[in-house]
Amino acid sequence: MTLLLDSTRLEIVLSATERLLAFHKGNVIVPRDTIAKVQLIDDPWSWLRGIQSPGTRLPGVIAMGTWKSVNGVDFVIVRRRLPGVVIDLEGHPEFQRIVLNTRHGLALIQALRVDAGEQPADVVALATGAVPTAGAAEEPPADEPEAPAEAESPKAAPGAVPVPARSPAPHARRSLPPHARSSPPQPDPPCLALSLSRALTPSRAQATSRSDDVALRRRRAAS
Repeated sequence: MTLLLDSTRLEIVLSATERLLAFHKGNVIVPRDTIAKVQLIDDPWSWLRGIQSPGTRLPGVIAMGTWKSVNGVDFVIVRRRLPGVVIDLEGHPEFQRIVLNTRHGLALIQALRVDAGEQPADVVALATGAVPTAGAAEEPPADEPEAPAEAESPKAAPGAVPVPARSPAPHARRSLPPHARSSPPQPDPPCLALSLSRALTPSRAQATSRSDDVALRRRRAAS
């Protein structure tokens, strides 16, 4: 026997032998909203009420099938005197109580407290967290600081030889045009010297004429 649970129902999966002895054709389906109470018990035999109808009973050995009493109809799967679980139901269409031998009673109680997924899963896996539940939300990963973007260097053309960049000289002088560069002084051209000499010639002639007049006057005065 296996206990499967999903978000809407509990399914009691019976083996072929259990179906035969319980006179039950298929698995027992229990909607979750009909489960009123779940109890862990040490002696399932003390919880049997009424008589099997139909079912199989060997006192102290086996009790499987449907048990009817004035209190209602129960479904029973009990072997020897092993611990088990009692599930009280309200509003179930067939049964008012289910009595089972199982080692996973505590796992069933724990699994009923969690939000199971849409797919049926074993109550042990749900209780231990081996199967993720519908209410378990994954935590978002912590944001990692982004590395500063590096400036992309221009890509060289295929086959080009990279040339290292040159830094400008600290005291670089600007080149001057050819006409602004300093050059040694040049002598005046001959035409300029000739014009200067010609400009001075009249003043010298005037000085000569004045000296001749002075000499002539002196001669006349002496005679």
